[in-house]
Amino acid sequence: VRSSAASDVYKRQQYNKVYYVGEFDWTGMYGGDALTDFLSTIENTTSIAGDLYWALYDNAHRGDKYTLHYPGDTPGMQARAQLLRMHASAMQGN
Repeated sequence: VRSSAASDVYKRQQYNKVYYVGEFDWTGMYGGDALTDFLSTIENTTSIAGDLYWALYDNAHRGDKYTLHYPGDTPGMQARAQLLRMHASAMQGN
């Protein structure tokens, strides 16, 4: 479940710890920050070491509700896949 990225980052900064965002909800099914805001917070916060969403497969794989089929089965999934692709590039400094 995606929580508020800003509040999570603040907690880590309080204790001078590096933060890694693991297996976040890229679908938005359970609320939390909008994906664009969530990814922007990760990209613009130096105490975040990186992130990982759940899970990327080709269109032939049938997974759970969090499976991302690249480049996307639906217009919504395609838009989120593009956001994640741009985010990966930004995290690499491109």
